[in-house]
Amino acid sequence: MFYEYFKDSFKIFILFLFFYLTALNFYQLSEQHWSSMLDQDIVMIYNSLLISSGFEQEYRDHPAYTTFFLLGGTFKLLSLFFDNYTIQEIFKSENIDKNFQILFIIGRTLNTIYIFLIAFILLVILKELNIKRYISIFVVFLIIIFQDTYELLFLIRSEGLSILMILSFLYFLIKFIKKKKIKYTIISGFFLCLATLAKIHVIFLLFTFLISFPFFINYLKVSGTNLVYKKNYYLLCIFFLSLLIVSYVYFQIVLGISYMNVLADPRYYYTNNIDLIFI
Repeated sequence: MFYEYFKDSFKIFILFLFFYLTALNFYQLSEQHWSSMLDQDIVMIYNSLLISSGFEQEYRDHPAYTTFFLLGGTFKLLSLFFDNYTIQEIFKSENIDKNFQILFIIGRTLNTIYIFLIAFILLVILKELNIKRYISIFVVFLIIIFQDTYELLFLIRSEGLSILMILSFLYFLIKFIKKKKIKYTIISGFFLCLATLAKIHVIFLLFTFLISFPFFINYLKVSGTNLVYKKNYYLLCIFFLSLLIVSYVYFQIVLGISYMNVLADPRYYYTNNIDLIFI
């Protein structure tokens, strides 16, 4: 009965995440104009329009081609049924502002789907690692309420998509370790390619996965294979993981102090370190 309770809770949690993220996105979006964040939002929309309209992207210093391809593909699909979804039609229209607002809403909606899928695939990965269900739910819940997650939710960026792709790579890599089927290596390599095309900085997560794997050895149930525990490798990974955690804590504390000094308000020190407190 206890297991069945958490089995049902897992499905309820998935539905809760989907409706929560969707409602939160549209609530925040209801009073936001497409031009409010010129740093990246409009850059992503414009370059996606270029690709979907048959032109080359203009954003060269940070390609983000996977992001442009998926968002542009969405625009291209909609252009088959509706008007004002190509760059030529938008610039010729009499209400460019309204058209860009619609494109902005579509981009934000797609971004929300990415964040939801990140949470979902994390749950799937933890399931593959045989982590207890209630621990998996708790971990994903903590990640969802982190400040950085909300930043990814409220902005059109490449980070969310790149994380989704690299987690997909990790999932199929685990499937390969467990099943020993070559198709999983091909699929995992495909997602690794998409992840790096979305944002090249995601390769640093590969290092984190590499040093984390020894801790998962006892959780992976591989048919016909005994995964070997090597003490030296295990200790080396503990050292690197500890170094990462200490560096993160140090960075958060120093950044929080700098915010507090610049803004002269101790409340900002607390809000900046909410993630650190939860961790």
